[in-house]
Amino acid sequence: MSSNHEPPEEKPESTSSSDSDLTSVSQLDSVSEQSTEIEATLPDSKQLNTETKTGTISKLLNDEKSDCSEISDKVKEKLMPVPESSYRDSSSTSLGNIQFTTKRPRKVEPSIISSPEILNTSMNVETARYSQLESNNTTTQTTKPTATYATSISKLSSAQNSTPNIKNKPLARLFSEYNDAHEGEQSRFVENYKTMIQLHYKMFDLDYIESKATFMGTLIPSTMLTKHFTNLYEQKVTKIKLIPSPLFIDYEEDYDINFENIDKRFNPMLEIGKIIEYTYLIFLPERFKSNFERNIITPLNLSYDNLNKEDFIRIVSLHNETLRKIPRKEILSQLKNIKSIPQSFIHDFLQCVYSRIVTPRANDLKHYEAFSNNVYGELLPKFLSDVFMQCNLNSNSIFIDLGSGVGNCVVQAALEYGCKLSFGCEIMKNASTLTELQQVELENRCKLFGIRLQAIDFSLRTSFVNNEKVSTLLKKCDVVLVNNFLFDSDLNKQVENTLKDLKIGCKVISLKNLRPSGYTIDFFNIESILNRLKIEQFKLNEDCVSWTHKGGEYYISTVLEDFDETLFDPSRRHRKTRRPSKYSR
Repeated sequence: MSSNHEPPEEKPESTSSSDSDLTSVSQLDSVSEQSTEIEATLPDSKQLNTETKTGTISKLLNDEKSDCSEISDKVKEKLMPVPESSYRDSSSTSLGNIQFTTKRPRKVEPSIISSPEILNTSMNVETARYSQLESNNTTTQTTKPTATYATSISKLSSAQNSTPNIKNKPLARLFSEYNDAHEGEQSRFVENYKTMIQLHYKMFDLDYIESKATFMGTLIPSTMLTKHFTNLYEQKVTKIKLIPSPLFIDYEEDYDINFENIDKRFNPMLEIGKIIEYTYLIFLPERFKSNFERNIITPLNLSYDNLNKEDFIRIVSLHNETLRKIPRKEILSQLKNIKSIPQSFIHDFLQCVYSRIVTPRANDLKHYEAFSNNVYGELLPKFLSDVFMQCNLNSNSIFIDLGSGVGNCVVQAALEYGCKLSFGCEIMKNASTLTELQQVELENRCKLFGIRLQAIDFSLRTSFVNNEKVSTLLKKCDVVLVNNFLFDSDLNKQVENTLKDLKIGCKVISLKNLRPSGYTIDFFNIESILNRLKIEQFKLNEDCVSWTHKGGEYYISTVLEDFDETLFDPSRRHRKTRRPSKYSR
């Protein structure tokens, strides 16, 4: 801690009230001077709202005198590095208009830095309260932040160090020490890029790639999105071209680069960064990787973190030049031998298609009656990857989604597991239209990246109830998905009837138990498929569905040859008294 900030000596109890008042006034004057110095060190402080700062400081000056006693043992423990088991994936602390974010595991949790106990013992009262008030605006980011923690801290430290008149620098020192402790940790556009999955099928169509020297498809460019979401006439936008696929260097996609106003619905710079990193992780021959990482990956991340548009554009141009120099036959050789890919590649590839088709038309999916059977909701890619693995989905499987929405689940089953057939049925007209548009964009993007798209089929603008095509496929199906979260009792009964001919071993994924609580076998339901289901309940983690971040339960039901023995257990016949976990609506 700073030697310039020793705690004030404790006053004897016999101190007169007048002396105490003088001490308070003296401390408040000191606080006012220190607050002015600290404000001068904050980067881009002119952009802070003047009225907000004035109101905050006035409030602080009118507060009671704060105790700046010595650091307690408890505080010292907090300053020690925490075990790696307590790492967090993402957190951020806001200070003024600067966003400090730790996107990767850190040894000290960022919450410690904004802790009032630590701040009040390591720096003056004004700095502590001002920082804590600003940190109340903390938000958790799910994508790469606009400025990383390390970069922002470095800016703050250099700003204070370049001001020789500032004697009190505990805030800069604390942040600088934190940054130095984690020097060398590299930022990445692709989160969890080390989480690899084994390829379940021959994902890359080498015959197609070898037979095509140029790309013949038509894709929706990203500029259509930026034009839709932002007013280009009022912003400083620079247009650039990116070679998205090293397989077809003749195709270049247009992007609008603008760091001043990034729309949360579509971030073109983030998409560029991910595409380039996936080129490095999947397509690039081994002998080119070292130079590619040093000259492109690392500088590109740094330029993004520093919001440096000129450097970002220059590095993208260098990326294009580099791809033109890599022999195509060496890339083909790399794909022939590839055994695994980052799991996130599937998710981001699907997002690339989704953002161009569904995102601009999201309002079309809101035309339904609230809490009806037609309410639209999506299961998110990470959850689907996990539950597909639980169901042993593979390249010989037939997958069916009853209520397929815009087709996301069907497409993911085809891409990630290479199912022999991925089929979906959807009754809503708008969702069906978006399904058709997504399929066209998907097929073209698969060609661009040389991906073999397995058989996909849909039954659109029609119900799965009394659907002959659905009934025929269900008899051969291996995995069925039914998002029955808001199905009423009548539709649940129709689902039961639809699933009656499932083969032994078929698995059904659902968000509600297909068998009602308190269900028993009787004379009237002796032939029901529900009697032959082994039902397993699992915990649904947070951020697995589109309509809420909260968790809940999901179920995997396996079709048995005979009755489920648990139905004959008297303890299971009655309705559970414990209230089950619920999603928020």
